[in-house]
Amino acid sequence: MKLLISLIGLVATFTSCATSIELYHVPSKQSYSLEKGVAKLPAEGFIILGETHYDKETQVAQGLFIEAMVSHLQIEGNFSVGWEFLNYPDQLLLDEKFNQYSEGSLSFDDLLKSFFGKKPGGHLLYRPIFDAAKKFSGKVVATNAPREWKSKIVSGGLGALESQYIPRNMERGSTFYFQRFLAAMGSHAPADKIENYFLAQSYSDAVMAKSLVDQSAGQLTFMIVGNFHSDFGHGLPSYLRKVTNENVLQLRMINLKGLSAEERLTALADDALYGPRSSWLLILNK
Repeated sequence: MKLLISLIGLVATFTSCATSIELYHVPSKQSYSLEKGVAKLPAEGFIILGETHYDKETQVAQGLFIEAMVSHLQIEGNFSVGWEFLNYPDQLLLDEKFNQYSEGSLSFDDLLKSFFGKKPGGHLLYRPIFDAAKKFSGKVVATNAPREWKSKIVSGGLGALESQYIPRNMERGSTFYFQRFLAAMGSHAPADKIENYFLAQSYSDAVMAKSLVDQSAGQLTFMIVGNFHSDFGHGLPSYLRKVTNENVLQLRMINLKGLSAEERLTALADDALYGPRSSWLLILNK
């Protein structure tokens, strides 16, 4: 009954908010409302939400999606929410601070300050994913490696990082992933350092995959990550599938607000070389 009431409240919230949400299954070209779409998705394993960072409507939609899935599956207290911006060595501290936040003895601002210092900035936009976990007694999972570890790889290659920080599943990303990375980096990195930058990117994916498997709890885990890490299955999904036999689903989030008709078509179209970005799209403001 509690979950049913929560779902009714969620639908009311969704109906009243300005952002429209649609789930789209790319292979079948079928569109679904949020409420009907979640019934089509896997009930267990991992759902990777490939996002645009620091986009308020996207982060609100993440919270609504998580709540809708948990309500539909009735998995209160039996799910996890992973986040790219928290580092896995901080998991015990995260457990402590999230419990305090859930109990009402710590503000969200102060929770974030425990990890990002006095000015959490844009990270405050991610409150909806924490509130979804809080509302339904989920676990929040820290997944990434500290920036200083990745900086060592950028400076001196993988051999510059202490071996105890390199997971067994670490390997260089695929050729297609490297091609996309090279195109995205452009002139932002010296030519003689691009390989090290890509190794650091691959390392992040390997670490996040292992952290999700090691530290998640419950029937279903939602992972919030930048879409470059998940598009076309080249990054995190590929690494995750190599360390677990559980289902791994990609769900690409696309906010069409403010885009021209041509830009909207481009955002939704398959890539000429790599194909569909994901088997499922979560489309905002269509």
